[in-house]
Amino acid sequence: MWTCLAQGLPSDVNSSRPPTHDPWMPPSAYCLTAVPLALTLNLLVLGVNLGQRASMMLPDVYFTNMSLASFVLAIVSTWRLLGGSWAWSGQPCLALYVLFNVSSLVFVYSAVLLGLDYFVELSLASVQLSSAYQPRHVCEFLWGGSALASLSSLLSYACIKLAPSPLECASLQTGELGDAILFFVGFLVPLVAAVYSLVLIGRLHKEEEPSPFLCPRPQPQLLRLLAGTAPLTLLLWLPYHCSLLLDLLQSLQGGGGRPREAEPETWAAFKVASEVLGYASGWAVPVLYLTLRPQFWDRFWRTKAHIARHLPPLRGTAPV
Repeated sequence: MWTCLAQGLPSDVNSSRPPTHDPWMPPSAYCLTAVPLALTLNLLVLGVNLGQRASMMLPDVYFTNMSLASFVLAIVSTWRLLGGSWAWSGQPCLALYVLFNVSSLVFVYSAVLLGLDYFVELSLASVQLSSAYQPRHVCEFLWGGSALASLSSLLSYACIKLAPSPLECASLQTGELGDAILFFVGFLVPLVAAVYSLVLIGRLHKEEEPSPFLCPRPQPQLLRLLAGTAPLTLLLWLPYHCSLLLDLLQSLQGGGGRPREAEPETWAAFKVASEVLGYASGWAVPVLYLTLRPQFWDRFWRTKAHIARHLPPLRGTAPV
């Protein structure tokens, strides 16, 4: 799906073969609607939550990280759509691939760990040991863990930047290992964690009387938000990870995979559509958050009032 991984070496080393481009045609509908919508929604979530950090609860910490990852993914998708051939090979493509891997993993991990960590928050509310009281640690864990999970792509990019000869990076430029790792850590592990978190959330929902060891049961809107975030995220990223798995199986059966030029147009179109569907999670999940999290709008109006108090009065109007 990424030309820099399929080609294997930078363009100056692969000069004997003609450059290949990703099967991306700039769809004006996506560029004019989905990308601006994702940028606007995620900037709204980031601005309000970071401006009202003192009032953020555990779900808000995770959704803030998801919004930051979505913002990065929106920039990557725009670059992929409109960047031209210079963004499809060599170092720019590898840089985009690293950003894509890390941000997508942060997004999926945040959606899955939200339910698990909130159950820990309920269990340890009286002890105050849950990560709701350490939002900085949550951010470090999510972004650091995602960077470690994307280590194969990071090594490829570092080798291209630092190696004296690009030929030394040839052994790292095979996409099969990266696809296998990304499928395992980006989908299989989060899927197991999501199923377990849904079981825990369902147990909370079925309890007629809250357990004496837990704090009061969360509001129904919050339960729906916790129960809907992980399935929606995994559903939108499922086609992309299925394409990774099928590419991996084809590579194993064909002894290295077939060249990109031999791919049927329908398969190439499916891979493009699956990636776009993954990008769509960048606006679909924030819409779910803004709909089922009324406390966000309380912080929004407080932020707006705070900004209005610090703005200079308009000329010709008396200060309040």
